[in-house]
Amino acid sequence: MPDSEPELIVDSDWKAQVEKEKQQAAAAKDAGKTPSDEPTDDSSAVVDTDAIDTDAIDTDAIDSDPADHGPIPPASLEVLLTTLYSQTMMSLGVIPNPSTQQAKTDLPMAKHFIDTIEILQTKTTGNTSDDESKMFEEILYNLRMAYVQMSKNS
Repeated sequence: MPDSEPELIVDSDWKAQVEKEKQQAAAAKDAGKTPSDEPTDDSSAVVDTDAIDTDAIDTDAIDSDPADHGPIPPASLEVLLTTLYSQTMMSLGVIPNPSTQQAKTDLPMAKHFIDTIEILQTKTTGNTSDDESKMFEEILYNLRMAYVQMSKNS
């Protein structure tokens, strides 16, 4: 078997595809449509970097030192549930938003988080430990009760 490097094949058709997508996007913009209204030949997406509002990006969060927020916990179902629980409590106005230090009630968002946890529970049924199943039940019960209470107060 010879020790030769494999032949490198460069696909130059991508350039033509990108140019075609740019033309479609420009034509769609002129016609008042979004680029997503136009069919494409493949499932790849082109990101219009000129449309990104760079002023809205929180560069402090990107450039922050990992030591500023402490150690990152290992990825687990418990951490995910705790995160969703915290987000829901923030949406219920029970705890303040850490960015603004203000508590604001957003019941539709709270309901969305509760529904998301419920879907996660349904999709993981049979694949969770007893502790994880108990955590689902307790979190959902507490959040539903808090949601009902906040709904009455609104």
